[in-house]
Amino acid sequence: MKLLWHINSILSIILILMYNPKLEGFGNLRIQGQILNSNKQINKTLEISTWLTIAFFFYIYYFFKYI
Repeated sequence: MKLLWHINSILSIILILMYNPKLEGFGNLRIQGQILNSNKQINKTLEISTWLTIAFFFYIYYFFKYI
């Protein structure tokens, strides 16, 4: 279970770093990946993905806290 928590944590960190507009390295990776066509769609997708990973992180914590 901790493995899932660690993977989610690392994914959350990567998504937050990709969303940071001042960061050069991950910003270039985001553009070169050609995930979506416009910056608005990229930002919206990154924001939704970030919130989902954070919500999943807390879900894992609270779900397994009582087991």
